[in-house]
Amino acid sequence: TWASPYLVDGHIYMGNEKGEILVFKTGKKKELVNTIKMRGKVRATPIAVNGVMYVVTENPCRLWAITKN
Repeated sequence: TWASPYLVDGHIYMGNEKGEILVFKTGKKKELVNTIKMRGKVRATPIAVNGVMYVVTENPCRLWAITKN
């Protein structure tokens, strides 16, 4: 991973070069709760604003806006 982990709403988000964002629940035990497949390497720290998480990917270079359904 190239970016810092991001903590929001009791979850830690970490992007990686495999094109995934790993979502962990906070706590003493490591608990992976979701994997978000992206269409490119995630080398920048995601950020959340007003219920939307923004993620930049590389190759292809895109800005993604992710919300809950």
